[in-house]
Amino acid sequence: DWLGSFYKSDTNWIYHPAHGWLFAVHAKYNTIWFWHPDHQWIWTGEELYPYLFRNTDASWIYFVKKSTNKEIYYNFSHRKFEF
Repeated sequence: DWLGSFYKSDTNWIYHPAHGWLFAVHAKYNTIWFWHPDHQWIWTGEELYPYLFRNTDASWIYFVKKSTNKEIYYNFSHRKFEF
């Protein structure tokens, strides 16, 4: 419920309407790692989403919305929006 609706393939790949194709790997404590084509490994969970931890630059980002085929995030480390 916390992630919303998505399509789950026969593998670990899911399709989320806002995030596109993600490779999902379950973690502990109701959390999950996703491989995202733009962000690489991101981590979130039931108590965290729409906050996500991006592993590549150790930044917390907030998913704002999807607009005109672009995902919009706020990066707390850099204090700016990312498109």
